[in-house]
Amino acid sequence: MVISLTIAESHLFRQAQNSRLPRQTADVRLKCSFTKSGTNFYRRNGSVVQVINFQASRGSTSQSRDFYINVGLAFDAICNRLGLPILEKPKECECQSRGFRSRLERLDRQAPECWVLGSDVGPDFDDQLSAVTERLANAIASIDSVSAFREHKWFKLRPIQEFHLQIHYECGELDTTFQKLQKLCERFKGREPLCDTRHWIEELRLPELKLIDASNGR
Repeated sequence: MVISLTIAESHLFRQAQNSRLPRQTADVRLKCSFTKSGTNFYRRNGSVVQVINFQASRGSTSQSRDFYINVGLAFDAICNRLGLPILEKPKECECQSRGFRSRLERLDRQAPECWVLGSDVGPDFDDQLSAVTERLANAIASIDSVSAFREHKWFKLRPIQEFHLQIHYECGELDTTFQKLQKLCERFKGREPLCDTRHWIEELRLPELKLIDASNGR
């Protein structure tokens, strides 16, 4: 059993209904473990809500309809630490503060940067799109907790960001968290308050790092 998404459901694509494009919509098929709302697919897996989002490009024209694929992970543990509500259908952008978000092409080298619906779209477009999306769904199938994400290949691919600190911290790896914190501050050298370890300790609510920070002369 599958559920389908029609890209034209996005308000930026509804204009295409009156265009002369031979292809006005794209269908995405995913297994029924996901639910659909608008141009988003959602799946709760353990203590994680997974989001696959189809974002219409504002660069679309009367001759083509462009869109991107985004992925988001919202962790209950991070929401609880930050005092954020646990949402079963968070927007992809809301996953930024709840854990992890990224464009698909940064995670899957076989995925194009942008998908384009236009006059030259081939008959296998839907199959290609569904294959990439299903590969994404399979890639996140094992992520059901912060510890599972800690071992996932995506966790190791990216430069140091806030979610690295949050995941290490939730896994009880305080020394590693502080080392990553120092590297994060180095990225923002000279940019207050982002270069200050105390800013991130308060912002991300990592109180157990205060003693380590103090022992390092802060």
